[in-house]
Amino acid sequence: MHHDSLPAPIYDAASAIQLLNSTPSKEEVAAFGPPPAPRKGFITFFDPGWSIIQLTTVRGVLYRDWWYAPDHFAQATGCPRYCQVRMECIPGSYGKTFNDQVALLPKEEEVPVARQVLTALILHFLRTGERLLPQQFVRSASLTSKRALRVIVGNFDHNGLRVDSYRDDDPLSHIGLVSSWKF
Repeated sequence: MHHDSLPAPIYDAASAIQLLNSTPSKEEVAAFGPPPAPRKGFITFFDPGWSIIQLTTVRGVLYRDWWYAPDHFAQATGCPRYCQVRMECIPGSYGKTFNDQVALLPKEEEVPVARQVLTALILHFLRTGERLLPQQFVRSASLTSKRALRVIVGNFDHNGLRVDSYRDDDPLSHIGLVSSWKF
């Protein structure tokens, strides 16, 4: 399914926080203001800055093989802010190495960290029930600590959204590249 023709979903601070079952004050939510204008093919969402470990507590959405729990990338948090992440891979990015995929990025886009991609996919699923990336993975900017493998996410089926890792130099046909809009 191509999402470029569909209305771009927006999850503002209040709805994102409610979907994630968190309870900040109304003042905290209001402090973030309105979300940026939507972009076709992108999920616009409030990123509360949660780590992947924190995201594992959200209604059992992530696949329960949490091999990554002790790794730095899974424990890293971010500053709460609005983000825009593509709903699909960069066109033409399947079957390429990471460097070749990055060369396809438009200048106004960048590769997001894994926790941002997961947050976008989880929020979208919780609101719509739609599992984006059901049979493919996307590379993120995150790397594992031990072997410096690229963190990939996807294969979001009835068992949950998966987090895995893979080499940058292997052009697998089911691993594409995701991007986010630069702010």
